[in-house]
Amino acid sequence: SSIVIFFLFIFFYIYIICYSMEEFFDGAFYLNLDKNQDRHIHAKTELEKIGLQNFVKRFPGIEDHIRKQKTGHVCASLGIKNILFFEDDFEFLPNGKTYIKSALNTLQTIPDWEIIYFGGIIQSPTVNLISDNLVKVDKMLCVHAIGINGNTFDRWNSYSPSVKLTADEFVRDKFTEKYAVYPLAVTQYNATSQDGNYGNVPDYNKWISDSYKDVKVVGR
Repeated sequence: SSIVIFFLFIFFYIYIICYSMEEFFDGAFYLNLDKNQDRHIHAKTELEKIGLQNFVKRFPGIEDHIRKQKTGHVCASLGIKNILFFEDDFEFLPNGKTYIKSALNTLQTIPDWEIIYFGGIIQSPTVNLISDNLVKVDKMLCVHAIGINGNTFDRWNSYSPSVKLTADEFVRDKFTEKYAVYPLAVTQYNATSQDGNYGNVPDYNKWISDSYKDVKVVGR
């Protein structure tokens, strides 16, 4: 019947045509300090929940004992053209993986993209709708779940994390071709802040979700 054909088409579109994260990205990592076993367990659980446990590898973080700040660098020497990157406090929302597949299907038609956020704090009052699940953003914070294009590797290699320029701010201020999955796909669970900037139990999840609710989507 026509109803059966319709649902078969939807299934084909979501699971066959749309790029999965494994197909779109050449490498995938999550950053985790050796001492943070609770976050390590959380990250592994999240990856198993969405079937990415064999694709996303743990990358050991380096702690700066002067600033007490977690740091990490993206290396172009890995021989890959783009990277899927997580911090160890990421948390997928129920429909997040479906939204990401749809967004990546559009993003693959935009060769000059630099960063794609799977979630974060949208600071701009508006975002521009590109497709059902992809928006163009200007000011946005959080790098707990992002895709990084290889065309940015040189800039990443010149970046040194500091209190005055965190990774969140570096991405926000130094790149222009930034996109975000829409609606929100990946949030942060309320883990303890590791740099002390936002207290012991920052409500990142609320900040992120509120920013998605408050932003005006132009073109919808």
